[in-house]
Amino acid sequence: MTAPPSPDASEPTMTHPPGPIAGFEDWPEAVRRLGRSKGHNTASGLLAQALGVPAPISTPTVAIRRTRRVNGVQLQDLEWQLPYGPPTRAFLLRPTQTEGILPGVLWLHCHGGNKWLGAERLIDAGTETAEEVTALQQNLYSGHAAANDLARAGFAVLVHDSFSWGSRRFLLDPPPARVAEDLSAQRALWREEGVRPTPALEYNTAAALHEHTVAKTAGLLGTSYAGMVAFEDLAALDILRALPDVDGNRVGVGGFSGGGGRALVLSALAP
Repeated sequence: MTAPPSPDASEPTMTHPPGPIAGFEDWPEAVRRLGRSKGHNTASGLLAQALGVPAPISTPTVAIRRTRRVNGVQLQDLEWQLPYGPPTRAFLLRPTQTEGILPGVLWLHCHGGNKWLGAERLIDAGTETAEEVTALQQNLYSGHAAANDLARAGFAVLVHDSFSWGSRRFLLDPPPARVAEDLSAQRALWREEGVRPTPALEYNTAAALHEHTVAKTAGLLGTSYAGMVAFEDLAALDILRALPDVDGNRVGVGGFSGGGGRALVLSALAP
């Protein structure tokens, strides 16, 4: 019997192409396990059914990663784990000059064609604020950090990374095959125009090409892109209402652009 030939180290190693939902491989099973939200009345139930919002979960445990002070605001870096995907990053802001229980605001970030950044676009972290955050605030928010403004006005403000943004973004390096093909064409155009793309520009370009994959996957799972975003916003609202220094009976939601749309959906779904 002849022994099989030993592998040649010079031959290329076969590798599996990157998955279309890299970083969220546990998402399909989690959605199946969670089931569907029934809403809290007839109207919210119909909306939850139309969007395929997963059933609510127990309020996630929140870890405080860091606390600092910036221009009259106490800023805390928070983190919690949802039933799928990477941990959610969030920020809690409150005025430094005010003690006791405060009314709460859940402020929701926009789409902005920028999935590299999440909730950090809404805060002023002082000297630690990244240049790309400052640029986005100048371009979209007239230079304001909305969460800091609201905190200085006397609110406890929670902002969090939504599904597929910031800490909750899909892994697209390397990108799935279809995204890679279109991204390669865009890179060729950048070279021709003398553009040197930043990691953020590379990611945001890939993420724009990848959105339809996320939406299609959500549909196959019996939910929707908007339904998944609403599910995560509902979890954040529960966290805000449960914080010891927040009056859970005095809580509002709001946001700019896509965040405003999310606020309307959340207002309809939340009891």
